[in-house]
Amino acid sequence: MYPTNEINQKQLNVDSIITIYPNPSTGIFTLQKATDAKATVVVYDVLGNQCLSLNLSQGEATKQIDLTNFPKGIYHLQLTEGEKVYSQKIVVQ
Repeated sequence: MYPTNEINQKQLNVDSIITIYPNPSTGIFTLQKATDAKATVVVYDVLGNQCLSLNLSQGEATKQIDLTNFPKGIYHLQLTEGEKVYSQKIVVQ
């Protein structure tokens, strides 16, 4: 287990790389990332089931994510750029 300050530092690093807004939302989110590298975005429900998978091409730093067809709840967004993996919680109300 990480000491608390390491967890906080890791979260700060994630927050500086990806921004998701509005969060919470009714199902439409905008994902904005700090780099323009190719990336893959996968959204999971609380049970770990994959709900959505998107590819971001080189130069694409913003992407709209539509979860309006999914039930209200908490989801886990995972963004992968090469060997780096970032995750963020998103909430559908």
